[in-house]
Amino acid sequence: MFTLVDKGTFRRDLYYRLNVIPVRIPSLAERPDDIPALVQEFVKRHAGGKKIELTGALMDRLKAGSWPGNVRELENLIERMVVLRSGSSLSERDLPADFDHGPAGPGGASSALTYSQAEQKLVRDALERAGWNRSEAPRLLDIPRHVLIYRMKKYDMRSPK
Repeated sequence: MFTLVDKGTFRRDLYYRLNVIPVRIPSLAERPDDIPALVQEFVKRHAGGKKIELTGALMDRLKAGSWPGNVRELENLIERMVVLRSGSSLSERDLPADFDHGPAGPGGASSALTYSQAEQKLVRDALERAGWNRSEAPRLLDIPRHVLIYRMKKYDMRSPK
């Protein structure tokens, strides 16, 4: 942060005002024991009241991840898995193909769909299967109708009439 002050892009007085008690928050990779509790909370948050079981092997894989995006990355992954699940449980088989298996290696980029692209595709596919019926599509996705409407607005989806 002090380099920004030196460059003149951050006000020196504001830096000292904010830097009364520096707080270092360790990355998620540095605290893998927090992952199970976070995963349980995110599953609960995104499951729409449904009970979803989690396997120990899945937790082991999640705890081994490098998590460069920290807690937001974990939540996005869990939301993606909950939305795409085919049953009432999640296991390591439900992890996306592009899941990070450990510390980042060279390259880093993946040709797999991003979460946003996958979500958009799921919503569009459900709408097309339902004939763009805004009551039937949420049933296919197992989400509330208002969530479908929100996603349609988010991705600027309109009926092709």
